[in-house]
Amino acid sequence: MNHPLPEACQLTLELIQSDPLNLPPEAESHLRACPTCREARVQWLAMEDADPPLTPAGYFDTLPDRVLRKLPGRPVRHLRTQPLLWAAAAALMVAAGLGGYWAGRATPQTPTVTASAPETETLETLPETPFQDSEDPLNQLGNLSPEESKAVLKKLTASHAPNGSQP
Repeated sequence: MNHPLPEACQLTLELIQSDPLNLPPEAESHLRACPTCREARVQWLAMEDADPPLTPAGYFDTLPDRVLRKLPGRPVRHLRTQPLLWAAAAALMVAAGLGGYWAGRATPQTPTVTASAPETETLETLPETPFQDSEDPLNQLGNLSPEESKAVLKKLTASHAPNGSQP
């Protein structure tokens, strides 16, 4: 069941809604006696919409500088010389690369290993002995070409002829 509010409470609540901080003395005395109106005033003050505080113009623009000024000092020279160090390192790398390139072009590019093919004997020049040392001469006779066989026979007949013995 809802009970209607007394007339004194209604009057005090209207005064709280109009200006909760500056109440007349009659409303102040009623608030000391009535806990319900006192609680209503506290809730009304808590609900009151207040404008957020405004920041001065340019506040956030200068904020980083102000914060950096409060930090312990760092040598400013270090920040300015760092690009010079990077430029010097880059120049050294370029000089080393170009020097290597020019040194490589100045030295002749000769191969370190050369291949040479052994000279092969032709069939026109016959060795002193047509047979290999490791093989039996009779077995090697079948491997000779007809021209080589005739040349061997002529040589053999010529070497036996001066001795005076004929086969």
